Amino acid sequence: PAIKDQFEDRHPNELLHVRLNDVIFPLYAVICTAVQIAQCIFYPRSEGQRVSIPCRIITVILIVIIIISCILVPTVDNVLWLDILYLMSYVKLFISMIKYCPQLYTNYLAKSTAGWSIGQVFLDFTGGLLSLIQMILLAANYDDFNSMLTDPTKLGLGLLSIFFNIFFLLQHYCLY
Repeated sequence: PAIKDQFEDRHPNELLHVRLNDVIFPLYAVICTAVQIAQCIFYPRSEGQRVSIPCRIITVILIVIIIISCILVPTVDNVLWLDILYLMSYVKLFISMIKYCPQLYTNYLAKSTAGWSIGQVFLDFTGGLLSLIQMILLAANYDDFNSMLTDPTKLGLGLLSIFFNIFFLLQHYCLY
């Protein structure tokens, strides 16, 4: 409720596009990621297999930024928890943007998508498309299309996943 109040104070008369599914899906993703991290810790790795230096640096920088921001909330009047949620959503958008690029590039170098599951691409594409459709339907229902811009991350993630997945589909079915 406090965060909703902060949103309404900052964006009066605008529709909040965050719904229950927008909260449950990230929680599900956190659980899946935690399971994958546990697998990385407990299962044996090949010789020399490790997290890359750039990935480590980016991870540390993003975590430090979020921690500093969380410290600022109780100490700076103009920094709200809503701002921290926006910051974390931008981090998610940034990570999503850079996670697609290596696979796209690897497929290009190999001139193949062999051994790579195209099913996940269809799921990701469908999720991005349905997310955009949900935003459009809510905006149309409330006659408030400007409100779509109050959730730039949801809009950005939907567009980004559709954009990259179109390229993955082209690579898999047309190019290679």
